[in-house]
Amino acid sequence: MSDLVTYLTMDGQTYIASQVEIAFENNHGGSCPDYVALDFRNRHVVVVEETEAWNIQPLCNRIHERDTRWFTPLAAFMLEKGIVSPDWGMRVLGIVRPDRIEAFNKAFAQDGDVSFISIEECIFPWKYWNLRKDGGLPGGEKGIYKGRSVSAWASKVNQGE
Repeated sequence: MSDLVTYLTMDGQTYIASQVEIAFENNHGGSCPDYVALDFRNRHVVVVEETEAWNIQPLCNRIHERDTRWFTPLAAFMLEKGIVSPDWGMRVLGIVRPDRIEAFNKAFAQDGDVSFISIEECIFPWKYWNLRKDGGLPGGEKGIYKGRSVSAWASKVNQGE
């Protein structure tokens, strides 16, 4: 098991699936995020993307397209299969180099459904153990998360957006 998988699941409140294939349908999807996590503590579907790249643009581009690339098709699928209820939120967690977090945070400063943590924070347990065990996945804290519900995203499929 990788260090990142341990980090994501260590509190027993998160289920993950890796390399989830999101089929392209009705101008939505066509991607394969690194992980999709179900954060039961916060009731969020979390798309997790990891990169060690210095250039932030490729990941930023994918995150800017999150509505059609991930959120809308995942929401419709998860509601159809009864995996989550309509009131769950959706968000992105980026696992990135520590020297690039500031650049990523600046790129998404106005977005309440995107957060970033450093790769190092995930691979060294003594750095995160208590905070992660007690606080859940980063970015889902009340007052910080400002995303839309699964039902709001799924409705876009029905509207043909």
